Amino acid sequence: MTTPVAPAFATQLKSHLEAELAVHRRLMVLAERQQRLLVTVDMPAYATSVEQAQNLLTEASRLRQLRDRLVHGLAGLLGIKDREFRLGLLLSRLPEAIRPPIIAIQSELKQVLERLRQLNDANTLLIRQGLGLARDLMTVLLGDQRPASAYDRRGTNGVAIEGRGAIINIRG
Repeated sequence: MTTPVAPAFATQLKSHLEAELAVHRRLMVLAERQQRLLVTVDMPAYATSVEQAQNLLTEASRLRQLRDRLVHGLAGLLGIKDREFRLGLLLSRLPEAIRPPIIAIQSELKQVLERLRQLNDANTLLIRQGLGLARDLMTVLLGDQRPASAYDRRGTNGVAIEGRGAIINIRG
C-alpha cells in the first residue's frame, strides 16, 4: 500500500539520512582527534575540540528529531499504526527502487555510530586514567590527609547527612 506521496517522502528520508551520516562522520573524525590530543596532553586544543563537538552534537540532535518526524510521517502515509511501527516494516513497504539505498545508508550510519561509541568509551577511559594519575600524584605530594573542610564525592565533608536520601529532612 504505497501512496503517490510516499516515494517523495522516502527520497526526502534518504537525503536526510545522508545529512545525518555526514554529521556523525565529522563527529567521528573529531573524536579520533580528541583521542590523539588526550594522548599528547594538549588540553587547550582538546578544549577547542570539545566546543566544536558540542556544535556538531546540537546539529545531530536537531537532525534526529527531524528524522523521527519524517519516519513517523512516512509510516502514517504507508498506513502503519503507531503500535505496530517497526523500521523494518516501514522499509519493506517502500518502493523497491528507493529501498536499497536507504537500507545501505542506515547500515553505514549504524557502523559509524558504533565506531563513535567505541571512540567515546576510549576517550572516557583516557580521561579517567589521567584524572586518576593526577589524584595519585597529589596524594604522593601532599599526603593522604585531607583538611577537615574538604568535600568527598557525595558533597559532604565526612559528616553523615540525615534523611537517608529524602528530599526534605522533616526531623530538623
